Amino acid sequence: MSTSGRTGADEWNGALKERCDDLLVEAVARLLPKHGAAALGLVGADRAPDDRLKGLVEKLLAAKALPVDRPKNARNTRRGGRARWRRLVVPAFTAASDMMSRELRAIAPPNEWLLASGTPARIVKLLIGRELTGWSNDHITFDEDDVLARLCSFGKNIIFPYPNQAAWWRALRDVALVKRHMDALHAAGRQPNGAIPEPEDDYRAIRLLHVLVGEQAVELRLRHQPLEIGDSGEVGLERRVISHPVPRAGVSAA
Repeated sequence: MSTSGRTGADEWNGALKERCDDLLVEAVARLLPKHGAAALGLVGADRAPDDRLKGLVEKLLAAKALPVDRPKNARNTRRGGRARWRRLVVPAFTAASDMMSRELRAIAPPNEWLLASGTPARIVKLLIGRELTGWSNDHITFDEDDVLARLCSFGKNIIFPYPNQAAWWRALRDVALVKRHMDALHAAGRQPNGAIPEPEDDYRAIRLLHVLVGEQAVELRLRHQPLEIGDSGEVGLERRVISHPVPRAGVSAA
């Protein structure tokens, strides 16, 4: 076969492959509303070569053909129809390579579309890896740094801001919700090669602890160092990282 003949065959094969991939993505998209993450079985994530799988996942992202947990206030979508999310959020610790976190999922911002449980690990790994086209625009992770950022600030220079300051204050006054945030930070430290993130400065940490107290004292632990916060909020901290268990109501004020 001549060089021109081989080139023509390669181009034809390439075009055929692209069309087949497009049909595969469309099939997955049609099956998602009924079958969820199980629809990704068509992709063959357990056996596809790395480059092949990467290309397919990028097509799935572009087509919004990945399984998601819909937010309560989702718009532009029909019940049972295809999800029309703008940004897919993967709840995963920074030290995790291919697993999502139930602790992070439990406290992820309620207005975000989360990658559904049951998504194959190799696809999760690609979405976490920051190498796919569209990172931070159409897909991003929600990790322990974001958890701490949402505790310390309602919207300034953070990726997942609260709608307003009032919503942030309501969240901080919800002891059960704050405890779930602390559970997630503690779980981050238990990951292989993981660590609990630190506040930017001692003042912010002290202010955060004071806010969590509200009208009652709450016992907190900073890396196994127990302390009690009174109304003044003035506490000397040798270590800045908030650890677990925290908070726990019912401790009398200092």
